[in-house]
Amino acid sequence: MNRLFANTMFLKILFPALSIFLIFCSDSTVISTDVPDLEPNEEEPYERPADLPGLYVEEGGHKIYDRCGEEVVLRGINRMTIVLDIDHDENGEPYFNDFSLREIAKTGANTVRIMWMMWRDAYLVESAVATAIELGMIPILEMHDATGRWDRLDEVVDYWLQEEMLNIVLTYEKDLIVNIANEAGNQNITDSQFLDDYSRIISRMRDAGIRTPLMIDATTWGRNVEQLLRVAPDLIKEDPDRNLIFSWHPWDTGENEAERVTKAMETSIEKNIPFVIGEFSHTSVGCIGQVPYHHIMAEAQRLNIGWLAWSWGPGNGDCETMDMTTDASFESLFGWGLETAVTDPNSIINTSIRPYSIVTGKCK
Repeated sequence: MNRLFANTMFLKILFPALSIFLIFCSDSTVISTDVPDLEPNEEEPYERPADLPGLYVEEGGHKIYDRCGEEVVLRGINRMTIVLDIDHDENGEPYFNDFSLREIAKTGANTVRIMWMMWRDAYLVESAVATAIELGMIPILEMHDATGRWDRLDEVVDYWLQEEMLNIVLTYEKDLIVNIANEAGNQNITDSQFLDDYSRIISRMRDAGIRTPLMIDATTWGRNVEQLLRVAPDLIKEDPDRNLIFSWHPWDTGENEAERVTKAMETSIEKNIPFVIGEFSHTSVGCIGQVPYHHIMAEAQRLNIGWLAWSWGPGNGDCETMDMTTDASFESLFGWGLETAVTDPNSIINTSIRPYSIVTGKCK
């Protein structure tokens, strides 16, 4: 099946799942790993800036800390905010509906990844970011327009740097993570392209004053973790703040996927790469195959690696059982979603710790 990405506003609104999932093959994609490793850069003396305003990654390591120095292991949920949580008042004006975020908070999640796109006014997402923080959850704000599209990366960055969106980032920078672009790039993106283009993008965003952690997704619709881990060490050196987080979306299925999960996580620690599982469910597109989600949670807990389940729901039109809930309420959690949020020993409610700074607004 050819990969497609809906480009019209109609499809994005009426069928949000097409914007997210109709980009994968109906079976597992074999990701090429035959691109040679990049030549390592010469090591240069480096001292982390003392004025980082919020979350940051360990210097020369893989751990994430809040602004007060408390380690944070991300445990949370994805929410398709842009298409599911925007209602209209009696005059037809759009506004953010906070119901779903308040229900997600009942799981004890310390993180929520907020899906956004450039066709919505930026002011609407500010309410979502502020609500997440109010509820004790770190907001990861992500732009979805470049899904599978490397050619839209600069356009997405232009949106981040527009005055309204930039002001939102700067206002909430103490508690915010910026996920530059969801799953940008297909299987044809080379290691050199990945390094060169993201190096330029990081420079643009830092020059504009964005000091938050910048989260960078793997290519091949988030799935090429091998490339991500090859390029990450050199890309970290291109960031003057050394404040990058690398995100894998393990949507592939098959008998070797559990082994691949363990290898990726252990490699990230060996290479001192700040690494998270940014999306996962129990199955892939079309409800085909089995994603080893129990193994993902268990290994992440063993290795103190963050993860975010996809997604709270409802709204996953391609596969309804990817929804964790039936009506966005905590009480309607079912199936794998109930396990991931509540009942599994490695669930959110059993492993998530909210940093003191985001709960109280101050350091210990």
